[in-house]
Amino acid sequence: MRVVVIGAGASLEESLRLGSPANLRPPLIRNFAKILWSDTNLALPQSLYDYMQRYLVSLGHMPSSNPLETFIALEELGTDVHIERFFEYAWMHRHSLYDGAWGDLMYGAVVNTLICLFPQNGFHENGKGWKPFTAYQALANKLSAGDLVVNLNYEPLFEMGAIQAGRQITYIPNNQKNDSILVAKPHGSINLIVESKKFWFSEPDIIGSIMSQGEDMTEFRGIIAPRYNKSYQQHPIAAKIFDAIRDTSPDSVTFWGVGFTNSDADLNELYLGWCGKASRISIIHPCPETEILDAEKLLHTKVEHYKSPEEWNI
Repeated sequence: MRVVVIGAGASLEESLRLGSPANLRPPLIRNFAKILWSDTNLALPQSLYDYMQRYLVSLGHMPSSNPLETFIALEELGTDVHIERFFEYAWMHRHSLYDGAWGDLMYGAVVNTLICLFPQNGFHENGKGWKPFTAYQALANKLSAGDLVVNLNYEPLFEMGAIQAGRQITYIPNNQKNDSILVAKPHGSINLIVESKKFWFSEPDIIGSIMSQGEDMTEFRGIIAPRYNKSYQQHPIAAKIFDAIRDTSPDSVTFWGVGFTNSDADLNELYLGWCGKASRISIIHPCPETEILDAEKLLHTKVEHYKSPEEWNI
């Protein structure tokens, strides 16, 4: 079997193909705050402003009357503020504001914003429906039944593209359907419904922002915010998905649009384990010089390169 790990760069490629404007493309780490919070009509939760104020002060910055504006301005200047460090700070102080502050932050500032932004990303055309996702279709057409796609993105674009290509998918930890591609989403998904004792994935194109009766707000959509020093064991849904794929023995491992950093120790450990078993390691990236060096440094092995999913041939 083959393992393909998909990151934010893959969905960026899809949005570039569709001509989406820069402010409506899926967020990357470097512009997460700007995309989600700088131009939204949604009422963002007070906990976001309170955590942001305290985070900036902890770094010695004096926020303006709007700490979000201060954060985004400092982030664009390349200062010491960082979205993963902000969420690390908020997580470490999640009990210091008021009961439910962390849930408010995740639901109101992250998940609901992602859900409301998704149809505006240029992926949907009014009166016609979802546009063809040619990049993800190209990948899905090259996969075989039982191959595993680890989708680190919150949106279900890959799954939608695979279905457009006529492929079946099975979400981990469900049992595989006949001839289906396996999809694992340990970071959560906007089509993941979580109740107190169970969770399930809806069809990829069925996404609702309104919390249904019984949904668990503290684990809303199973979304794990981008933060340093996170552990999947801190998040029950992620732990179940992670444990289901941990012992996979792939023939090859491919990374598409994935950043190679030290901020996600659990994933890096997983990558090393898989790459130690696989005979071929590759990345898909249009301009890969830095990414190849980062990948080879982290994975301790040579990495093949393909510019696009159409070119990918493993």
